[in-house]
Amino acid sequence: MNRLLTTLFIALIALLMTHTTNASEEETDAPDISPALVAHLEDLEARTVELRGLEPLRDVVRVFPTADEVRDIIQALFDEQVTPEEVAAVELFYRAFGFVDDDFDLRTAYIDLLSDQVAGFYDTESRAMHVILMGGEPLGDRLPLLEQVTYVHEYVHALQDQHFDLEALRSAVPEGEIDQGMALLSLIEGDAVVMMTDFMLAAVRDDPRLLIEALAIDTDAAQLPASVPPIMEAELLTPYLAGQNFVSRLRLIGGWELVDAAFADPPMSMAQIFDVQKYIDGIVPRPVILREADALDDWTPAFERTLGVFYLSEYLGHRLSQRAAMNALDGWMGDRYALYQGADDDVAWLGRITWHDESARDEFERVFITDYLREDGADALTCGDDVAGVVCISAIGERDTLIAAGPTKEAAAQLIDSQR
Repeated sequence: MNRLLTTLFIALIALLMTHTTNASEEETDAPDISPALVAHLEDLEARTVELRGLEPLRDVVRVFPTADEVRDIIQALFDEQVTPEEVAAVELFYRAFGFVDDDFDLRTAYIDLLSDQVAGFYDTESRAMHVILMGGEPLGDRLPLLEQVTYVHEYVHALQDQHFDLEALRSAVPEGEIDQGMALLSLIEGDAVVMMTDFMLAAVRDDPRLLIEALAIDTDAAQLPASVPPIMEAELLTPYLAGQNFVSRLRLIGGWELVDAAFADPPMSMAQIFDVQKYIDGIVPRPVILREADALDDWTPAFERTLGVFYLSEYLGHRLSQRAAMNALDGWMGDRYALYQGADDDVAWLGRITWHDESARDEFERVFITDYLREDGADALTCGDDVAGVVCISAIGERDTLIAAGPTKEAAAQLIDSQR
């Protein structure tokens, strides 16, 4: 699976951070910037440096595309770098866990999402900052407040890249490991969100009149297009919101020095992002191995990887509150799942989760059986109706859980049996 497909899984907004258009063409077509605007941008950069504590090591290219130009970039990148087979794999994943309907169109949702929500991006290859003029107005001598905040956010990414090499950090994430990739993205975006929040507070404190401009920002623009399902909204927002909390906690504990140290020793899982103490204590996921379920008739393996706390909580969120789902996953120490495709486009999946101890496993299974499945769990193998068919759960070993879902109870039970 290529990097773009990994990005599709972990946070669609990151497409424009990991892929580039032709930087030389962008610079050639960029409008002239007035001396007053240059001074304004240099002031924004100086304030960012002062607040973040990272000195610039080189200049960055500034690009101010229109919203229409960005949509063209997104569409071109998608069509050039994502194959129909890769699109089908992502759609299969979403369908397997009940996140989308059978008629879901990933390409439309993806392009609509980024075109509607992207306010700026930093390109690690051309080292160019892109800030979109959301109101469509021409460049003047000063950016509007919303674009100032975006500029600061993207300048933080430029500083991160200069000091920590963002592309090297991303390359260190094993291919397809979406949980680890999302954790890294949460660190990167959380840092930038904390910084742009600090900038906003300082700017309003220095000039209270900016509060009026902030209140006038059109909040309706934050509404996602109708084609975008909740799972993609969660993928989009989580690295920013959970990442902001993670970085804020790190800074509270050890200042920006501890945040900088996190780039040298990045979080390995979303479990560490959601609970910063796990990161501080060095609690990393354990490796989990699935046996090949080669005895399954008429089922073809699609792919295998770690699911992670984020996607597990989204799956449990079909029937549980977010708090109940996260509480049930508190003892998560790693997982592995495999996706299978059958005849008539049927889909099934098998997962093995390892827990901190037997008590954590028992609590998860109790919640899953009684609250999610609403079954009594009298048998060693408990099955019930699920959002995408039938799901079965069973304990295995001293602290592991097997879960399998398919179109029938027989298919799910057969997946479970393949691991015994």
